[in-house]
Amino acid sequence: MTDFDIEIDRFMLDCAAKGLAVKTMKSYEQTLKLYAKWMFDEFEIDSPKNVKAEHLRSYMRKLSERGKYEMTINDKANNNPKAREDFGKKISNSTISNYTRNIKMFFSLTCIKSR
Repeated sequence: MTDFDIEIDRFMLDCAAKGLAVKTMKSYEQTLKLYAKWMFDEFEIDSPKNVKAEHLRSYMRKLSERGKYEMTINDKANNNPKAREDFGKKISNSTISNYTRNIKMFFSLTCIKSR
């Protein structure tokens, strides 16, 4: 388990304690796990303490280039994203904005506390 995983778990516990909606929490968790996986795959960063603003900008650029469902948290999952009708289509700007907001929320509530 990485530092990113631990911080995501702590963040999710905080969200649950605040009574956030299940749908909101799922969105946060999925966004953060995908981001943590990308950070490790691209930069070998496994702790949110090592993330810089340019990493987030790079991720947002990559999202705008990448298609839907081209990256998953669990590559061994039983689902088949390639069978989806919208597989590989452009990720909408509103979705990218949601991801950005979720990631910023995580860093504003989690990492600042630990610094």
